[in-house]
Amino acid sequence: MNDEFVLTDGTQTLELFHSLGSNHNAGMLFGYLPKDKILFVVDEYSPGRLVNGELVPVAKGFADNLDLNLLRLNLDVVTIAPGHGSVVPFSEMLRDIGR
Repeated sequence: MNDEFVLTDGTQTLELFHSLGSNHNAGMLFGYLPKDKILFVVDEYSPGRLVNGELVPVAKGFADNLDLNLLRLNLDVVTIAPGHGSVVPFSEMLRDIGR
């Protein structure tokens, strides 16, 4: 796929996006359910991975890049469903990266 791929069953739509600039893996993708405003992401952000109240530097770099992609795509995210960790409000990621 290129930057975006959309799957739909006529009721629900899943948008898949290439995470441009990922320093974790050049082929990283994330998914977005626009109807429910849910972001599915693996490794680019994992809630609760804090040390002394802050994301470790490598994790912060991943999350900062994810945030740049979300801003670039103008996605209206309310909830993050991560591949690792608990489902959390998007505001938790914003707090963790200092935005």
